[in-house]
Amino acid sequence: MNLAHVHIVLNHVPSLGSIAGLLLLAAGIYKKNEGIKQFAYAVLVLVAMAVLPTYISGAEAQRSVEKNPSYSAGLVQLHQNSAMITLLCMTAAGMFAWFGIWEYRRHSRSGSLVTMATLIATMAASG
Repeated sequence: MNLAHVHIVLNHVPSLGSIAGLLLLAAGIYKKNEGIKQFAYAVLVLVAMAVLPTYISGAEAQRSVEKNPSYSAGLVQLHQNSAMITLLCMTAAGMFAWFGIWEYRRHSRSGSLVTMATLIATMAASG
């Protein structure tokens, strides 16, 4: 197993995890349930922690596919640019989610500003 394989495996964590975290957070907001929101925050923090290794392992995956005759440098560049935007948005979402967990531990609830910031950053990352 090389880093290209690691990239393929890890690639599913931010993709599916951010959607799961987004749906959980939306459900927690809709139901006004702090427990669901806290679980969504935890999911988003874990997803944010997986984004950087996914991004870094992409360089090795690129080296692996360069030998393929159907390799398209433009398509790989587009993929890499999208990955950088996702990295930034998911890092922001993870930071806001971490702050939401901290707020909950300190005040027994997370603030609406943190919740909305987490929701918006997660929507941007999922998009």
